[in-house]
Amino acid sequence: MSAPTSGGWASGAPGSCGQCHAWLQPISPMGGDPAAMSNLDFYLNGHMTLIFFIYGMIFVVLGILAARRRRSAFTFADHLWLLAAFGFLHGLHEWTAIFAIGYSTEKLLLQYLNAANLLLMTASYFFLFLFGLRMVRMHGAPRFLEVLPLASLCGWTLFAVALWRSGADSGDTLFRIETLGRYFLCFPASLLASAGFFMLRRQLVRTGWKKVSFGMLGAGLMFALYGFFAGLVTPGSDMGFSSYFNYSSFFQLLGVPVQVLRALCALFIVIFVGKSLRIFDEERKRLDQEERKERALLQERNRIAMELHDGAQQILFSIGIQAEACMMKKEPDNMIPCLKMIKDLAQRGITDIRSTVLDLGRKEEEMKPLGEIVREVAEGIFASGDVEVSIDFDEKSTYGFEEESILFRFFQEGLLNVHKHAAASKVSLGTKEDQGVLRMWIHDNGRGLPRDARDPEATRRRGKMGLWGMKERLEKKGGALLLEAPPSGGTRIEGTLKIERQ
Repeated sequence: MSAPTSGGWASGAPGSCGQCHAWLQPISPMGGDPAAMSNLDFYLNGHMTLIFFIYGMIFVVLGILAARRRRSAFTFADHLWLLAAFGFLHGLHEWTAIFAIGYSTEKLLLQYLNAANLLLMTASYFFLFLFGLRMVRMHGAPRFLEVLPLASLCGWTLFAVALWRSGADSGDTLFRIETLGRYFLCFPASLLASAGFFMLRRQLVRTGWKKVSFGMLGAGLMFALYGFFAGLVTPGSDMGFSSYFNYSSFFQLLGVPVQVLRALCALFIVIFVGKSLRIFDEERKRLDQEERKERALLQERNRIAMELHDGAQQILFSIGIQAEACMMKKEPDNMIPCLKMIKDLAQRGITDIRSTVLDLGRKEEEMKPLGEIVREVAEGIFASGDVEVSIDFDEKSTYGFEEESILFRFFQEGLLNVHKHAAASKVSLGTKEDQGVLRMWIHDNGRGLPRDARDPEATRRRGKMGLWGMKERLEKKGGALLLEAPPSGGTRIEGTLKIERQ
């Protein structure tokens, strides 16, 4: 590969790289300044290969970012493949120019490179055109816009064929065809892509996605600037207004080659498009949160169903049996024990259902401390005031909703048993956490449990579900239930529960 010389850039010789030697064309058609052109020649000599490589790499990165397959409820995710195609093809377009620089003395090979370079440029802008069109159509743009990409491509193709067959100098023909390609395809495609990102940003702000809307705004602005630098600043020719506004006149005006500004725009397009694509990560996070909430809601429904089945349903069944027993009694005095049992069961059922409704209605941020809730339950059960209740809860630690529900049911069931069977005057409740294990107890000074009532499985077989339900809930969380009769008298019910700390 031979290195380009200063004279090679300025010569504009037929067959040389259209994108390259267009930087330094004969000055007279554009009214340029020879001194400025000399500065441009000095700037570009030896740097164009690096500029085109970096420029092409930026577009390839854009293609990689947009090519990733995403499942999303956002419609624009279905159109990102068009932006990816634009990025990959335009990156190859810029890299083809590198080979054209290296083989600038090989005229036949250079002609093929120029043709490939022009076709890649045209194809890339056509895909950008389609992407921009899909973006604006997604937000309700007029339907007639759908014909624009094909119409622009057909118009450019007809003009290109006519120019090629005119017999003019091949270098000048290349300038004209490239200029028309930028006018017909690049400029409107970039504006449509810019408008599409602006519309998408407005929709996201309205629907609560403001956090990721900044990337959409930046991408829209950068595509608009890119449309100006790449679509209106063209090689010098007699097409449109390129004889007055072209590469050399732009450099003379600003002192910076337009290609450098295009590369900067492309770099910021990649940055802002990358920020925009974070919306899919945010969407995934929201979906995960919603799925977790739905799973938690389903688990809570199942828990409440189990509570009602094991609690209220069993109580109502027992009330029915006691009612039948009362009906069989002929003497009113004989009915009193049955009626008292029905009253106790009804009170227990009311307490059970009330606690279940409480679980349904309370919000986590409105929940009272567990000790306070249990004290209210105890006051309701021992409303007569003939039982002294003392509570010693370890309130230094907080527990999750599931753990608190198990604790609440443990103390509720235990207090009901004390009220029903113990004939106690004092009852103490407490919790203590040590090394990830929570220990809870209920101790009364009543007459104590008979031996055959200390086995939850045995009591379940006799139709009494309370102790068995306590045991099941604790064991599901890695705990255990222990019932004992201390030497001091009464009954002690103790449970353990494993607490998982994050």
